[in-house]
Amino acid sequence: VIQAKATPEIKSQLETGEVSINQAYQQIKKEEFVRKREAQIQTKGSAEIVPDEDAKLIEAMKRGETIVLNMNTNFHALKYAKDNNLYQQIDRWTDWGNPYNLPSDGNRNEVCDAFVIYLKYKKSLLIKIHELKGKALGCHCYPSRCHGDHLKQLADEKGN
Repeated sequence: VIQAKATPEIKSQLETGEVSINQAYQQIKKEEFVRKREAQIQTKGSAEIVPDEDAKLIEAMKRGETIVLNMNTNFHALKYAKDNNLYQQIDRWTDWGNPYNLPSDGNRNEVCDAFVIYLKYKKSLLIKIHELKGKALGCHCYPSRCHGDHLKQLADEKGN
């Protein structure tokens, strides 16, 4: 299955031992997810009727505000952000993701609170937090409490 779905790059990395079978499988899953997501954004984000929530998010982006959006539901806002180079994915596939999992590491408030503490000691992210100012931060949690809320707050405080 891995060989059939793997890109030439992943196949080469497997052959040379640069990645394990599990790492290759995770990369294939990620690539499939990204392809599916891009198709959804183009299809759903191009529909004529823009939901009120997306319209509000788009207006906030036009004003230069940092926002948090849901990658699974805010397709119009996501498409606008991508089309205008304002999008930053902040889920677990990225360095910005919350390393604490629901429910194994606690409830939503506990994992978000843990992220606040974690980020205080994550210098590699803190030095580039200003890069998030004015961006659309995409996660799966919004509008529920999300670690993105904290990233937004810090970006707005420390952004140029």
